[in-house]
This record gives sequence, structure tokens and C-alpha cells, in this order.
Amino acid sequence: RFPGDDFDDLMRGVDHLIAQGYIDPARLAISGGLLAAWAIGHTDRFHAAVVRHTIADWLTDVAHAPDGLHRAAAWMGAMPWDDPDQYVKHSPVYFAGNFRTPTLVIAGDADPGAEELFFALQARKVDSALVRLGPAARPSQVILEWDAMLGWLEK
Repeated sequence: RFPGDDFDDLMRGVDHLIAQGYIDPARLAISGGLLAAWAIGHTDRFHAAVVRHTIADWLTDVAHAPDGLHRAAAWMGAMPWDDPDQYVKHSPVYFAGNFRTPTLVIAGDADPGAEELFFALQARKVDSALVRLGPAARPSQVILEWDAMLGWLEK
């Protein structure tokens, strides 16, 4: 399943929580990987986003992943040249024309998805920042990631 498959359900859940008074719609933010990247191209309801270690373009992901051939078969059902529309349809970066949400992008050491997403945000002149972390998820890096996220959301 792809983010778009569950996105409407997610937003209905958010609406329900807002209606119950659990969430302040004026301070609504999203954090995550692929789903958060998808959200910033499909709604303006979030006032801030933190996108962590994401897939921005499925072609880039399968080309850089050690198990890229498996990912192409399992997730896309085809290689990019056999069904390019499938890759575009499910890649958040192709919806960058809709990016407006202030977004913090958190990248790993070698993270082409984060680089692509940040490039698109900057090209669209969206308030955004990129934080690069080292190659391993050491406790100090987890603390740095949380510190960056909290700092972004407090802005």
C-alpha cells in the first residue's frame, strides 16, 4: 500500500480528533517519512512538517537501495521503464507544485530522497531546512534529531 491509499483515512482520523477537541487545528503538524512527504503535496492543513529519512522518488529509491530489484518488484510491480507512470503516481516529489507547508527535512548520511525533497522545497521557495545526521543511529544522533524537530515545531 502507498501513502495515497491511506491518506484520506488519515485525514478523516485527524478531523475526528479535532472534532473531539483533542487537537488544535491552528497548531496541526505532521512528522514521518513517506507519509509526511506525501502529505505536504496533498494538503495545506498542516502548519508545519518534519520529514525524516523519506522516499521522495521511487526511481531514486530503487536505484540506490541495496535491495532495489526486490523493491521495484514488491512495491511497484514493474521496473521504472516498464511502468513509469506507476513511479510518478506514488512519488511525493512529483507533487512539489503543491508544496506550501513549512518543512524540516532530516537526512541520513547518504539520503538522496531527502536531498530531492529539500531541493523541491527550496525551488518552490517554501520555508524549509535540511538537517544531515551521520550514518548510524547512535543515541546522540537520536537526541539531535529530536532537538531539531522540537526546534522546528516551536518556530
